[in-house]
Parts: sequence; C-alpha cells; structure tokens
Amino acid sequence: MVKNTKNSPELIIDTSTFFSANYNRNGNEAELFQLADEGKYKLILFQYVYDELKAVYQRKGIDFNFVLDLLDTYHNIIFEDIDELSDEEVGLAIKLITDPKDRPIFIFAYRKLISNNNAFFVAGDHVFFTEDVKKKLNYQVYHTIDFIELIKKRIK
Repeated sequence: MVKNTKNSPELIIDTSTFFSANYNRNGNEAELFQLADEGKYKLILFQYVYDELKAVYQRKGIDFNFVLDLLDTYHNIIFEDIDELSDEEVGLAIKLITDPKDRPIFIFAYRKLISNNNAFFVAGDHVFFTEDVKKKLNYQVYHTIDFIELIKKRIK
C-alpha cells in the first residue's frame, strides 16, 4: 500500500546500501525499504545506482530479477536521474571522492542535500564519511542503523 509522503523526508541510498537491502531482506538496509513503504519518507533511487547494481549482478552471474522482485515489493520508491553535470560539481567530486564510480552518487546526493533540508543520504561506502564530504553534504550522510534510529525518533 502506498502511503502519503507529500511532506515526508527524502532518503537517497548508495549502491552498497541497495545491494545489502536486496542481499539480506531481514537486515537494516531492507528495513529502509520497509520504512519507506510505511510512508516514513520517500526513497529516492538514483538511476545510476540502479544501473550500477545491475552491472554488478551481471558481472557476478546473479539473476537481476532478485532486484526487480525487491522493487516490486515496496512502494514509495522514486527513480531520479541527473541531466547534466556542471564543471564545478565534477571538480568537487574529483577533489573529494577517490573512486570514480562513486562520484556520480556524490553529485546526486550533493544536489539533493543542498536544495532540500529534509533530505538524507544513507551510504555504506566509507568514502562518503570523510569530514570534507560530510561537510559538503550538510552532515546529512548516515550509516543505515544511525538513520533508522533518527527516523524512528522523528516519528514518535
């Protein structure tokens, strides 16, 4: 059942968080999808993350239908993409993010977090937790368990 999330926070997740949610459907990462389904927030899935996860599954010879099954199970998931990257954003990502595959995710999160004070980013990759990156992301980047605790406090 889709719950009303009109004024709810937005949550962006990285590829490792998405992979973990699919890999362990009883884990904390899967709970992120469940809480979104309950209308606690809108789960924003960057198209790049989806495509990256699909490539990982194909490379490992794992059936991508597991991911599609997960997405079919939950509601309140919104797919978004980036049209164009500015030179400033690319330069910032190169400066702060060592892994080129994580740079588009950083840019996406950066755009969302600087334009929305009710948005959060949950990441599993340590590159997103350096002081410089956290500062650029308005200190709105969380590990899964920390975000779950935060959102549960907010809904009490």
